[in-house]
Amino acid sequence: MTKSRLFIGQKITVSHAAGGESYYSMIQDLDNHTLAITVPMKKGRPLLLYKGDQISIQFVQHDAVYSFVTEVKGQKKVNYVNLFIVQRPKTFSRYQQREHVRLNIVLPLRFMPLPKDSEEETPARWYKGKTVDISGGGLQFSTSKRSLSLQQEDMLAVRLSLETDDEEDTMEIKGVVTRKDDIKGGFRIALRFTEIKEADREKTIGFIFREMRKRIISMSEEQGE
Repeated sequence: MTKSRLFIGQKITVSHAAGGESYYSMIQDLDNHTLAITVPMKKGRPLLLYKGDQISIQFVQHDAVYSFVTEVKGQKKVNYVNLFIVQRPKTFSRYQQREHVRLNIVLPLRFMPLPKDSEEETPARWYKGKTVDISGGGLQFSTSKRSLSLQQEDMLAVRLSLETDDEEDTMEIKGVVTRKDDIKGGFRIALRFTEIKEADREKTIGFIFREMRKRIISMSEEQGE
């Protein structure tokens, strides 16, 4: 990775390197050695940082989530705005493979159990559900259909609509049940995709990263940055 991934005005999240909640911030200035970031905030609360603290900074770009660990070098005030000065990184780490970046989101879907034996007749009934989260490799969804006897390794077809570029794309994906949990009023099902068009996978991944960027920007704006 290169330093060009960082720029003035970039929305970021900040947490202590040892772990903890993520706070929202923005890069206000940068040079070859340091970054100046706004005080990380969350729900009106600042993240308390001191010179020498190790922090983790994360940001989303079109193809992945990136992060780096750095050190707080000090503070300064520019136009009455308090800023933290942190060491600029030389390298970045991928948060995880983009196919497995998972977004918590509720979307309506329909699903249909598929026969285990190819000679069995496919039931032509679709049931309603709602996503819990989604990635390029699978999803979790909830359903109130407790009468369905779904088990691990069962195959399902799923119809899901995503809004991409102001259009609604409906995809039909097949997957295998990897987990079923009892929840109040129904089940939560984990599904690993086994048959998905690469174009649909790319649309799903693109949708996830756009939503993640929008959330970071929205939360930053709510903090008055």
